[in-house]
Amino acid sequence: MLMQKLRDGAQGIAAKVVIGLLVFVLAAFGFGTIDLFSVSEPVAATVNGEEVSQGDLEVAIARQRSIIRAQMGESANDELLDRIVTPDAVLGVLVDEALLAQAADDLDLAASAELVESRIRSDFAGISDLDETGFRNRLATAGYTPLGYQAEIVELELRSQLSGGFRDTGFVTERELRRAAEVMTQRRDIAWLEFPVSAFEATVEVEEVDIEAHYETAIDDYMTEETFDFSYVSLPLGGLEAEVEVTDDEIVERHEAESLALADKPPRRRGSHILFEVNDDRSVDEALALAEEARARLADGADFAELAQELSDDLGSASEGGDLGMADRDTFVTPFADALWALEVDELSEPVESEFGVHLIRLQEVEEVVIPTLEERREGIASELRRGAARELFTERLREMDEVAFENPDSLDPLAEAFGLTVERQVGATRNSWEGLLADAEVRSAAFGDDVVIEGFNSRAVAAASDNIVVVRLDERHRAEERPLGDVRDDIRAALVRERAEVLARDAAAEALDAFREGTATADIAAEHGTEWQRADGAQQREPEVPAQVLESAFALEVPSDGRASDVAALAGGTHAVVVVSAVNLGDFAAMTEDERSSVRVELARLTSSRGMDALLGTLQGEADIDRVAFGTDDLVE
Repeated sequence: MLMQKLRDGAQGIAAKVVIGLLVFVLAAFGFGTIDLFSVSEPVAATVNGEEVSQGDLEVAIARQRSIIRAQMGESANDELLDRIVTPDAVLGVLVDEALLAQAADDLDLAASAELVESRIRSDFAGISDLDETGFRNRLATAGYTPLGYQAEIVELELRSQLSGGFRDTGFVTERELRRAAEVMTQRRDIAWLEFPVSAFEATVEVEEVDIEAHYETAIDDYMTEETFDFSYVSLPLGGLEAEVEVTDDEIVERHEAESLALADKPPRRRGSHILFEVNDDRSVDEALALAEEARARLADGADFAELAQELSDDLGSASEGGDLGMADRDTFVTPFADALWALEVDELSEPVESEFGVHLIRLQEVEEVVIPTLEERREGIASELRRGAARELFTERLREMDEVAFENPDSLDPLAEAFGLTVERQVGATRNSWEGLLADAEVRSAAFGDDVVIEGFNSRAVAAASDNIVVVRLDERHRAEERPLGDVRDDIRAALVRERAEVLARDAAAEALDAFREGTATADIAAEHGTEWQRADGAQQREPEVPAQVLESAFALEVPSDGRASDVAALAGGTHAVVVVSAVNLGDFAAMTEDERSSVRVELARLTSSRGMDALLGTLQGEADIDRVAFGTDDLVE
């Protein structure tokens, strides 16, 4: 999910306060309070009667392209992205997500408001310069509207609950664990002989007639990209704040309400703990005994933080000396919270049982509640009140601008005159553009809607995530055209050379594999092809020095107990390689540590969950009524 990109790693008390305010505002007024106008969009698919719009598809495509660009950098050009991110594949993902969402609804699964709030806090934790506008801008940069962001959190949680059902209801026998551990930690002796494309390119000849023939048959690959020139008007929320007057009485009233709320709020506490987990290998009584032993050591002068690092099974806090940070009471399970809130500062609890095991708890600090004076808060409150009132004006202007845009569909001038705006332009935009005006998902969807692109009307008024009201219209559409052969001749020649060299590399690898299987000496095979064998004895399934495709091929081979196995693997960039496995050594379960065995259990649980979800999705797909666009037409097909 792109939400990780919302974080910038900075820290700040002010940001935490703002996040709290954002959570309150979004909970009280909703994520969609300014999404007042909906229009019918072209349908990309229907899933059991539920529509997936063309706008949803375009946003998903743009978001996926953005993810790949972030991962690959400059190497992710438009041609590569067009091959990797196809509308058909992305629509398939959206259809599957709709099926899973419907299944979650049928099972009455739900994501609580508390969970949504927690995720918001988590995604924006540590951002030092955040206000409501910054919040919306960060979402827009990641390709989300506030409403879409909330929906994403809910959908991820529901899918997690579905997969968790398979994980939590499955079980692994000791025999299965042992066998899985042996297989997952096995080592193999691997050798491989590479045939890179570059070694064959010099032998390839391409004639002019080949270039011309390829140009004629693949002309769709050599078209200019369709571009669009847009005009638009934009009304920023910030400009409306200047129209708002805030009285001193309003400021005093807000300060009194804030002060009462802070005074009534229980102060947070900072606790530390040492956890003795109860599991298959340790009973409650044994955990209690260990806790008593640790308590005795503390009474004799042992340092709590050092003891937590040594003994605690809570790996997350153990490295911090057991410190759990400053937190509200409802952060913890009830037995833990009751014990922590009963302690005085520096006091140590008796052993406390919870669903996680047995805890020793120490209270380190009680937060001091500081109520700011009126003068300290005056400027901040005034700003908040102005912004709140401006938000109400924003909603009114959104409605008014939508009406004017609708009543005057052929020009933006009436909008500019009525609201004191300037008509601006963005030229050369493409359907894959994700910058400037089109950086906002809602604006982008409106700009490429049929009413704008086909009918030539103004768009609806859109409340952009950047706190601007935008109306857009199309000035000119530049259709895709054939690029002249002279402009692409060198590109075609290079592509044909590479394509033919890759075939030669594949054929050479196949020839070498046949020779190996017929008993030809490995040294002779390497000498004949002018290359050298590479080896990795005792290789595991993840080896940074061995190509991933070689490892995948090697560990997929069935190796007879008294022989060798071989195959050809396709590597990155068209290179092919002969892969030989000469020995397989299963992992030693008895020699594994408990942490290593636990990792195997976790991996088995993950596989169980993944297979269960795959089976569920397969069943849902088989039973569903799905119609989707056949790309290249405007028709829905079953």
